[in-house]
Amino acid sequence: GKTWRLGPDGGTRFQLFLYFLAGIEAPYSILARSGGRMLHAESLSGLTVRQLRQKQNARFPRDPVPDADFRLIDDGGVALLTIRSFSSDFADVDGKQTMKEFIEDCFRQMEERKTTTLILDLRGNQGGEDERGLQLFSHLVSKPFRYYDRIIANHLEFKLSQYTERPATLSESDYRKTAAGRYSNTADPMLGIQQPRLPHFAGKVIALMDGGSFSATCDLLSALHAAKRATFLGTETAGDYFGNSSGEFAMVTVPNTKLDVRIPLLTYYLSRNNPSAKPDHGIMPDLPIEPSIQDLISGRDPAMERALGVARVAVTQK
Repeated sequence: GKTWRLGPDGGTRFQLFLYFLAGIEAPYSILARSGGRMLHAESLSGLTVRQLRQKQNARFPRDPVPDADFRLIDDGGVALLTIRSFSSDFADVDGKQTMKEFIEDCFRQMEERKTTTLILDLRGNQGGEDERGLQLFSHLVSKPFRYYDRIIANHLEFKLSQYTERPATLSESDYRKTAAGRYSNTADPMLGIQQPRLPHFAGKVIALMDGGSFSATCDLLSALHAAKRATFLGTETAGDYFGNSSGEFAMVTVPNTKLDVRIPLLTYYLSRNNPSAKPDHGIMPDLPIEPSIQDLISGRDPAMERALGVARVAVTQK
């Protein structure tokens, strides 16, 4: 995820990392060169993150962007479903349609229009509610399946709770102690056998992903990959193929430095029996596509262009 975090979609992370990681502090000496010839030199004072964002918003005002949108193209033969986050309860900026309702409506429209190819754009989606990933996947498979294999906690109570405003504990009734001395969740409805949902989409799926795809988004992408249910375009995901640490969190204030540290308390193990997956990696693309600097400057989206090309070939072959 490092390229994504330092890129244009990473917000103000580039400025922050210059300070935190590179140790570069104001005043800033700016030099611009072309072909070995210096064109410009200037000394700039620093700004706070809040000031930077205020200037950015004033200079480049943008309308609110919905967390998801959907459109049918090529007379309904191809569907483009973009989900930018699973964190919000609503798909639209006005809060009129829940994300759950939005996803159900998308599959109803595809069924009505007899759509044959779905482009699922999950680039920059850093995750959120696990249920939305499960909901999407359940419309793309026709047989019962397991999504999460197990959810494990090392303890139910934590010594670090003394450094939190809210004690970090897990409900004993939701867990059973394993032979290894850890605790396995028995209450989460996403454990065990899951059922497919209607309407079922049996057509081709093209998944777009990048280094901003993380957490619950990678749970979905991993499930699609293990089920051989999609063609993957873009770059390797930031999230892991086989699971993650998340769920319940403790916000710990370290006593000496007073730094706040967000610590996940649960480990999610995914039901993925896939020998082709690479250990210690995310989901790998079938068609690696990374935009060039010139693509970014011009606003060109080569990954989407390639996805549309693959989708249209699939439609003609039907």
